[in-house]
Amino acid sequence: MIRFISRVRSFLRRRRANKMLAASRRTRKHDTLLLKLDKVGDYILFRNFIEETRKNIHPTGQLIMCGNIVWKELAEKLDGEFVDEFIWVDPAMLEDEKNRIKLYKQLRKTRCNKIIYCAYSRTNEVDYVVLRSGAKEKVAFYGDETNILPVHKKENDARYNLLVPSPAECLFEFNRNKLFFEYIFNTKIQIDKPYIKAKPGTENISNPYIMIFPGAGHEVRRWSTSNFTRLCVALFQSYKLPIHVCGSKNEFHYAEEIVSRDGSFVINDAGKYSLYETIGIIKNAALVITNDSGPLHISLAIDVPVLCISNGNHFERFCPYPSDMNMPLAVVFPDEFESKMKTDESRISLRCKGSEIDINTITADKVLHTLKTSNLIRHD
Repeated sequence: MIRFISRVRSFLRRRRANKMLAASRRTRKHDTLLLKLDKVGDYILFRNFIEETRKNIHPTGQLIMCGNIVWKELAEKLDGEFVDEFIWVDPAMLEDEKNRIKLYKQLRKTRCNKIIYCAYSRTNEVDYVVLRSGAKEKVAFYGDETNILPVHKKENDARYNLLVPSPAECLFEFNRNKLFFEYIFNTKIQIDKPYIKAKPGTENISNPYIMIFPGAGHEVRRWSTSNFTRLCVALFQSYKLPIHVCGSKNEFHYAEEIVSRDGSFVINDAGKYSLYETIGIIKNAALVITNDSGPLHISLAIDVPVLCISNGNHFERFCPYPSDMNMPLAVVFPDEFESKMKTDESRISLRCKGSEIDINTITADKVLHTLKTSNLIRHD
C-alpha cells in the first residue's frame, strides 16, 4: 500500500510539472534569458556581450539576466541599461536538488522563449536547471568535460536545441565568448577586448598608491600573506608609495595579517568598499598587484597596470591576456612552471590545464624584479 501511494504521488507530481511546462510554452513570449553563474573574473570577460545580446534579440522581447549574486551590484550598475530583469543565484545552493527545482520554476515563470547558458565548462547542476526551464530554445556551448562527467554531458547535450561549436584548442576566455555570441547571432562583433566605462564616485585615497589583493578563489592560486608582507617592505623601500590591501570582508584576515607586520605604510581596506566602489579605487591606483583572480580582470578592463602572481593554472585561458590586446600586464610564474614553457611544444601542453605547482615558490625578490623590468607603475 505504501509503495502504491508513493507511485501515485510521483505520477501526480510529474503530471503537474508537465501541465506547468505545457502552459508556459503556450504563453511563451519573445524574451531571452542569459544565464551566467561563474565568478567575478568570468563575468568581466563576458559582460560586454550583454549589450550585444540586447541589440540582437527580438525587437519586442525583453532581456533577462540570471547571474551569480556575488557580482549583483556590478551588473546592476554596469549593465542595468541593457537588462530588463535580474535573477540572482548563489551557485553553491544548486548542489541541493530542492534549490535547483526552485530556480527552474522561477525561470519558467519568466516564460522566456530562449535561454542562453553562457559557460564553456558547463556543470550538470546548471544543465539540470536550463533543461527544465520551459524555454522553447535552449542554447549552450558544446563545451568540454572539465566540470561535468562524460555520461552526464552526453545525456544533456541531446536535450539542447543548439550547442555552439568552439575550437578544441585553448582560447582566451573573452575570445571564446566572442565566438559564441557571433555564432548565435550570425554577426561580427566589433569588440577586441574587455572594457568597463563606469565612473564610480569613490574618493581618491591618496595619490599615487599601490593596491594589493591577496585573496583568490582557490588556495592553489593564493600567494601567502607572509610573501605579500615581504613584498610590501621591498615595494616601499623602492618606490616610497603607500600600499592599500583590499578585498572582500571574507578576505579581511589576509589583509590584517599583512598590515600587522608593519602598519606604517600598509593600510587595510579589505571590506571597506563595495565591489562597484572598488572600481573607483582601482582606477586611481598607480599599480595593482593581485593573484589570478577577479581584481586582475577588473583592473585591466579599466586600463590600470597589473602585476599578477600566478601558479600557471588554466594558462592562457584566463591569464596572461593575448599579446594583441596590448594590456598593461606582467605575470610572475614559479620557476618550475617557467622551465616547462621553454619550447613551443611544452608551452602548448600547458595551455588551459590545471596547475598544482606551489605558487609560494615565487619569491618577493622575483616579483619585485619583474615589476622593475616591466616598468608598469604609472607616474601620472
